[in-house]
Amino acid sequence: MYIKITIVELEPVVVQLAKRWFGVVDDDRRKTMIKDGLTAISEAKSNGDKYDAVILDACDNTKEMPCPAKTFLTSSTLTEIKSILKPMGTLIVNILPLKKQKANLEKVMKILLSHFSVCIKMQMSYEANVVVSCLPYSLASDNLEDTKQLILQRAEKASNDLGIHGVLEYLDLTIVLK
Repeated sequence: MYIKITIVELEPVVVQLAKRWFGVVDDDRRKTMIKDGLTAISEAKSNGDKYDAVILDACDNTKEMPCPAKTFLTSSTLTEIKSILKPMGTLIVNILPLKKQKANLEKVMKILLSHFSVCIKMQMSYEANVVVSCLPYSLASDNLEDTKQLILQRAEKASNDLGIHGVLEYLDLTIVLK
């Protein structure tokens, strides 16, 4: 089994930079589409496409909180994203609250939890970004500490496999239920 990745990028120059400076190329496991992410989500829904994960790392020019771009936080967009996830899929969102960090993060969490049963917040102590993984299925609320430990064990294995040992000592992980 191998991972198939589809990248959706609005700006052609970003794709060109990725190819030139990072050697990113399309092949049978990875493809890049140059189009608006909202269009790609709608097309995936229309085609009946299903994904294990949708990773949202789209920003706009909002000074207070550029990531995620506000257009991806509408009820209709989140409903569409949820519809293209497999039953055990996840939406992963990069949040960058620059001003009023706590209030803006809580605002985004409230929006996400209005569409997803569970969101897992992950933040490195030295980063402003918060990564949130939202699940369309429920977790047993009496077993959250075990679930958190399982997630941390898997994250540790992944970080060790990637050669970034010790990075998890800076990770704060919080499971938030609807």
